[in-house]
Amino acid sequence: MLLKQQIIALPPFAWAEAGSVLRKICGRNNLTAQEADDLWFEFRQYPGIIYLSDEIIADKAWKISCSLNMPTLYDSSFLAVAEVITEITGEICEYWTADKKLYDSVELESKKFSGKDVRYLAVVIPDVVVNKYVSNVELKY
Repeated sequence: MLLKQQIIALPPFAWAEAGSVLRKICGRNNLTAQEADDLWFEFRQYPGIIYLSDEIIADKAWKISCSLNMPTLYDSSFLAVAEVITEITGEICEYWTADKKLYDSVELESKKFSGKDVRYLAVVIPDVVVNKYVSNVELKY
């Protein structure tokens, strides 16, 4: 029996976000430089990551940001990826976030977001882990 391969679909700039999060966690001394290097290598070698092009997600990200009244296209780019994958596969693409504010705003406006399967990491990963490693790592552009 063949198992369905799980993929992680991301906007084209997401590799920089992943690296920035690792650098910030390392900078707070929650990871050693070697641990950060090892995680970066694992991330870059992971076979299940695909990056959707700007051409595919740009307009959808714009529409989502307008619909959800988001001040930037950063978060809406990730939401656009989930929508595109849902459209392509016909299956709901889960969107996972550690950003409670984003999660709450999308949940309140879920009728406007066709992906509708937004998950908050703290529900699966204990809050203490999310708070230690992920919270306050948001990048401001």
